[in-house]
Amino acid sequence: MREALVETVVFLIIGGTAGVVAYLAFFRSVPARPWGLIGAITVGILGGVVGGWLTEWLGLQAVNWVGSLVIAIIGALLLLWLIARVVPRQPA
Repeated sequence: MREALVETVVFLIIGGTAGVVAYLAFFRSVPARPWGLIGAITVGILGGVVGGWLTEWLGLQAVNWVGSLVIAIIGALLLLWLIARVVPRQPA
């Protein structure tokens, strides 16, 4: 029980960190970023899920927290790219 709680907290921390990194990298050239910190963390957590699913589908596996972070960043970047393609831009 305690181990599952620790794994969940670590997943949320890695996902949140990945979201902030991916958000800043993706929107580095956009003057007005569309979401705030909470949105970036949410995208990172969902990106961690997407990245985990993709690596499992490809037969890959993260060995440590650094690998998990890289996978989560890649997943968050893919998710941001999809969102940018699907959601229409707001006029400035």
